[in-house]
Amino acid sequence: MKISFKCLAWLPVVIFSLFCFSGCGGSSGGTNAPDAPIEARITTDKTTYRVGEPVRATLTFRNLSTSEQTLRSGSSSFLRVSVTPVGQTEPISFFGNAGLGVITTIRLAPGQTKQESGTWNQTIIVNGQNNVQAPAGRYILRSALLQQTPPEKVRDVPLSITLVN
Repeated sequence: MKISFKCLAWLPVVIFSLFCFSGCGGSSGGTNAPDAPIEARITTDKTTYRVGEPVRATLTFRNLSTSEQTLRSGSSSFLRVSVTPVGQTEPISFFGNAGLGVITTIRLAPGQTKQESGTWNQTIIVNGQNNVQAPAGRYILRSALLQQTPPEKVRDVPLSITLVN
């Protein structure tokens, strides 16, 4: 079988694309590995909201290990939360305090926590159109660090909320 050099020129692009679409961007939170040394837990003041009502969420990082742990974020904040409809895998919205372009590093001593809060105004992107009101339904909120922290280092504890009319 003869392979064209033109085909080989595309090989790095294909490999890079496969790598990125499998999660190299760090846009997802951590794993559900029980031995991850850092827990990322989302909490809200309630689990049911009216459509259009702001959802205030707090993201808490806790060092579960017996040694100091380091988190690195590609933004000025660690609060970045994804919103995904229950039963789907792709987020429809993100919110948080992420000011891009600044690398932030925090060190957590054993047992230490760090919290940040933010608000989701319930807007989503639909067919390229921004600021569309999210419909009533169930959604999963989870940590979505713009991170340089390896994802296996953070155990994700998502939260389910419901929007009602």
